[in-house]
Amino acid sequence: MTIQQQCFELEKQNKAIFKSILDARGLKSLKDIPNYGPNVLDTEIAYDLARIAHNGAVDKGGNPYINHPTAVASQFSCTYRICTAYLHDVVEDTDYTVDMLIDKGIDPRVAESVRLITHSKSVDYSEYLEILSSDPIAVDVKIADMLHNSDLSRIKSYDEKTLSRMRRYNNGLRFLAERNFGVDTSVFEKI
Repeated sequence: MTIQQQCFELEKQNKAIFKSILDARGLKSLKDIPNYGPNVLDTEIAYDLARIAHNGAVDKGGNPYINHPTAVASQFSCTYRICTAYLHDVVEDTDYTVDMLIDKGIDPRVAESVRLITHSKSVDYSEYLEILSSDPIAVDVKIADMLHNSDLSRIKSYDEKTLSRMRRYNNGLRFLAERNFGVDTSVFEKI
């Protein structure tokens, strides 16, 4: 199987794992998660902070980076999750800190989810997922993030680096599905 074929198989499998997560939770989509959280102004603040923080950055497909957190946020109706989704890469990829987000008006509960979803290079990926699993908001946003990152229509080329990322997302989705929702991912063949 070529690298491109493996990537497409992983994309398909990641969607199937995501569907299994939704089924295990009795949801049709992530929008079905009840809304409890900051008011609409907070989502606007979160979006504006993300837009400013990612200004000029592009994703792997050459598109404005803000499109990614916007796509992840669009998966939710819960404002805690929307705010976290907008900000999920801000601390990891820019000079912003969690304290700066709070100083700019971000709800401390959202800031904590952003802190947990921020992957420090000093922490092993499996340990990071374990830590992140303590927070249902961070888990939901990370799942939506990995699913969007698995969308191969956003990728320009298929190489070993792309395949490695796709496998990492697949392993991450498997871990979160099993750890947080009791989904048996052994039914999905390892690629």
